[in-house]
Amino acid sequence: MYPDLVPVLGWSERNLPCGAMVAVLDDTSVDGSLLLHHFIGLFCRAKVDVVMCGFVHKEAHYLQISKKLGTPLGENFKYIDCMGDLFHTSDGDNATEHGFSLIDDGLNHLYERIRSLVRPVSEETTAESSRNAAQRKCCLIFDDISLLEDVGVPVHVVLGFIAKCRQLICSPSSHEAQGAIVLLAHDMTAGTLPETSFDENIGTAMDKAALQSMQYTQPSLDKHLQYMASLTMLMSSLPSGYSRDVHGQLRISSADRAGLPSRKKLQFKVLDSGIAFFAPGTSAAVL
Repeated sequence: MYPDLVPVLGWSERNLPCGAMVAVLDDTSVDGSLLLHHFIGLFCRAKVDVVMCGFVHKEAHYLQISKKLGTPLGENFKYIDCMGDLFHTSDGDNATEHGFSLIDDGLNHLYERIRSLVRPVSEETTAESSRNAAQRKCCLIFDDISLLEDVGVPVHVVLGFIAKCRQLICSPSSHEAQGAIVLLAHDMTAGTLPETSFDENIGTAMDKAALQSMQYTQPSLDKHLQYMASLTMLMSSLPSGYSRDVHGQLRISSADRAGLPSRKKLQFKVLDSGIAFFAPGTSAAVL
């Protein structure tokens, strides 16, 4: 958990982002997974279940980093080895020769794994049990969901899977859990499109003119996530190049209650004990 981000995002242990879908993007020159540790620490400190769907890092990685950041993970941290699930059948055989059977089922196997971890412990059908289930909170994190596209899963299948997870976790009518979803993906166009392309479109409807102005025929997964998310965080390197005292920038885009776009920009420096975020031009070297 990074204290500098708490006042910027407005979320704390007492004010969790319930119902939010957060898209964390990077431009491959900066590791966006660094931001995932903020949400892990935020929810774990609040004693809320965190379900980590790992496509890149193993569970030991998160245990080690969280301990280093001063937020040891407890029983409320649950890990799913997603790549192991995707490429192995239930009997342990390699799934490649079976035509990626677990992928072909629309990622239903992975969805059921997630659902089994966030469903209420009690399966009673009493009214009291239903109320307790509806009040339960959970944070579902994906690191990094863009790998599904890399291994050949069609974008529409991934989007359908995300929509089901969003209904499970974020919907006010869900009887399973209520919380937030955080998805990490690589924004492969972040370094080539103008900087305003990201800021001006997030939080607003994407009309036909905006679609025609894009430099690709079909939106990639990261672009879909930007328009699905209630808040988008893009980590990238500095436009001016490498700096010893400023390692990159973070652009945050969301929509306020009136539906108007809200945009913020920060710079950051990676430290041994975490990440320091600050307003542009206010690094320790400048001041």
